[in-house]
Amino acid sequence: IQYLNGDELRPHFPDFIVVRRVDEQFEFVLLEPHYTGYADSVPKLKGMAAYSERCSAIKRNEMMRIVDIATGKKVESLNAASSLVRNDIKHLMSQDDLNNLFIRYNK
Repeated sequence: IQYLNGDELRPHFPDFIVVRRVDEQFEFVLLEPHYTGYADSVPKLKGMAAYSERCSAIKRNEMMRIVDIATGKKVESLNAASSLVRNDIKHLMSQDDLNNLFIRYNK
C-alpha cells in the first residue's frame, strides 16, 4: 500500500494480514494498529482508502487505535474498505478530523 506524505510517495505495510477460508473462497483482512497522534496517520489512512478503492477483494482494511475509557481501554477501528467510511476519509484534513471520525464510527 502506498501513501503520500507531503510530496513523497511512501510504502505502508499493514502490521497484520489475516487470511480466512470462507466456504470455498479466501477472505483477506488487513489490520493496522496505529497511534493516531503520529503525523503520518491521516496520510496512511488515505492511502489505505485509495488501496481499498482499487482492490475490492479486501473486505476489511482497518486502522485501529486503543483509547482510554472510564472502565479501562477500548479498541476502535475505521474500515477503509467500507465505501461510506472511505468517502469520509477523503475529506480528512487534520488529526482532529481523524479523531472525530474514529468517534463517529465507534459509538
